[in-house]
Amino acid sequence: MQPDPQCADGDCHACYVLGPNCTDADEDTYAVEGGDCGVPADCDDTDADVNPGGTENGAIDPATCADGKDNDCNGDTDTEDLKCQAPPPPCSDTASASTGSAGTGTNGSAWYLLLLAGVALIGVSAKRVFGHRKE
Repeated sequence: MQPDPQCADGDCHACYVLGPNCTDADEDTYAVEGGDCGVPADCDDTDADVNPGGTENGAIDPATCADGKDNDCNGDTDTEDLKCQAPPPPCSDTASASTGSAGTGTNGSAWYLLLLAGVALIGVSAKRVFGHRKE
């Protein structure tokens, strides 16, 4: 797909020369054939808003996630598209901190117990190395 050298008016939406055997009925600059006609191929040549350069992203345009179309030609429609799914909730360690159970975050008591165990092991090893072992 090459820009038309005679397109000097700045309106290059439909000013692309796709070649003699390329089809772009909706004039979005993506041909249905793909390959030599431009990669990637247009998945819907009847709708200029649906093409490989299209947007299907709930954060940018929520309407694209509820229109029943595969706007970006990635094979996923609306909520099937990962960009339209809600992000998972952030991780939190507040439950383990408030209940006192061993958690995996910095507020859990597991880190404290691990630290105490490490200090105890270092002390035992030091006594054995330097001969301070009680018999």
